[in-house]
Amino acid sequence: MTGTNTASHSRSRGIVLIVAFLLAASANLTALADFQTRDLAADGRLARERGVAILLLFGADYCSYCTRLDEEFLDPMRRSGDYDDLILIREIKIDDYQSLTDFSGRQVSPEELAYRYNISVTPTLLLLDAEGRELTKRIVGLGTVEFFGLYLDDSIARSLSKLRQRGP
Repeated sequence: MTGTNTASHSRSRGIVLIVAFLLAASANLTALADFQTRDLAADGRLARERGVAILLLFGADYCSYCTRLDEEFLDPMRRSGDYDDLILIREIKIDDYQSLTDFSGRQVSPEELAYRYNISVTPTLLLLDAEGRELTKRIVGLGTVEFFGLYLDDSIARSLSKLRQRGP
């Protein structure tokens, strides 16, 4: 290979790596966009259809614990696929100004919805049925990170048990 061919090959390889990186970043943004909800009524219909609970995170952009919760727990849960038949994972950012649709189909601000659920700390995780009713005790804060996954899995199991007891 001549020096020109080597330089050309290196540039082509560099371009391929950049394109791969941009595609991966785009997929991550799409996943995050799917995670943040604007329509809880639609999420409720989907949860009812699939027979799953809704794991709803009330977070905020300024909340470093929310970011850590997402990066260490929720994002891996979404990516693994292991929870797809158990829960819908959604987020509402209480510091967002864009309105959303609540479970009854009305337009509300994220702040108003947080007030309805008596959310005063971020992150707060709720496990809800298709109508937006809490199924189990909420998880407030991040707590002990080493045990958080166990607490979360236990809450998911309890919420599903409660859903199944109610029936369709």
